[in-house]
Amino acid sequence: MSLLDLFIFDQNASFIEGVYSSPLIFLSLLIAVLASFMTFIVSSQASVTHNLARKNVLIITGSFALGGGVWSMHFIGMLALELCTEVTYDVSITLLSAIPGVAASYVALHLLTKNKVSFTEILQGGVLMGLGIGSMHYIGMTAMDMAPFLRYDLSLFVLSIAVSIALAMLALWIKFGISGSVSDKSESMKYVTLASLVMGFAISGMHYIGMAAARFLLPPGVEVSTQSS
Repeated sequence: MSLLDLFIFDQNASFIEGVYSSPLIFLSLLIAVLASFMTFIVSSQASVTHNLARKNVLIITGSFALGGGVWSMHFIGMLALELCTEVTYDVSITLLSAIPGVAASYVALHLLTKNKVSFTEILQGGVLMGLGIGSMHYIGMTAMDMAPFLRYDLSLFVLSIAVSIALAMLALWIKFGISGSVSDKSESMKYVTLASLVMGFAISGMHYIGMAAARFLLPPGVEVSTQSS
């Protein structure tokens, strides 16, 4: 099956409609925000240290914190979805899906350790972060092993990536453009918190718009049973 086949399906076919657990949605959002906050704090520490080894340790730690937060948010968000069919996950693909998130976080953290950045760097950082979040999500989706066929609405698929990139850029702009120009430490922390909320919504927004794009196509002759994914 080619990549384009993921966006081709009969609109009149039978689809499975899922329902969501609100507490798990809230938990997934909370994890995304906390991971983003930790990353901004770690990047601030890395930006002022003169010890190269310590700086690298902080960047790697922050990369796994944010990448792991993105990955955890995704799969808690998946657990929040209840489908009326049995769903299992391919372990190797599930683990593979963590790599784009961690890699994009590593690149973004190098950017965050700078004292000043240009608009081009914010644009590049936002694109890398947004694509990393998107790649993690859609690779993770391919790990689903179930009877229904997984297809996507193309417009929502594109929107999910666009929202992720736009909000990631906004979070970086808040971190550099506003908090960097504030001398008061407590005031600066408010903007770091705001940036963390925006980045958390970038991660979560991409996931749930991506889930809205998903179409679970029921093959002919296959019946669903009541079960929680």
